[in-house]
Amino acid sequence: MYVISGVRVIVMRAGTFVDLQKSMELTLREEVEALLYEAGIKAGRSSTKVLLREWEEKDFMRRWAEFYSSNGCGWFKLEKAEVEPEKGGIVRISGSFIAEEYGRSEKPVCHFLCGFLVGSFAGS
Repeated sequence: MYVISGVRVIVMRAGTFVDLQKSMELTLREEVEALLYEAGIKAGRSSTKVLLREWEEKDFMRRWAEFYSSNGCGWFKLEKAEVEPEKGGIVRISGSFIAEEYGRSEKPVCHFLCGFLVGSFAGS
């Protein structure tokens, strides 16, 4: 069992996550986009709270980017982040584990990850 800052975490194969998403898409159709986005927001908020407790605010953005990057847990590579909590901003990533595992698609597939980024930067 993995525990970070007193919180149990799991390791999941990227393909397992995408298999779950594709199964949900077959059943829920368009509704899955909103469901994954909202779940991502909640996950981003709670994850950021845990990491802030662990790291405090000093160098938080750098450490956050390293943690989620390909050298960390492998979710994505942060290319650009210019965020002001009350005003919004721009976050650009590459190497999304969802997009890479999903394969070719005519529409966006990273709904959970988009929500996660919103939740991570929106605060509580």
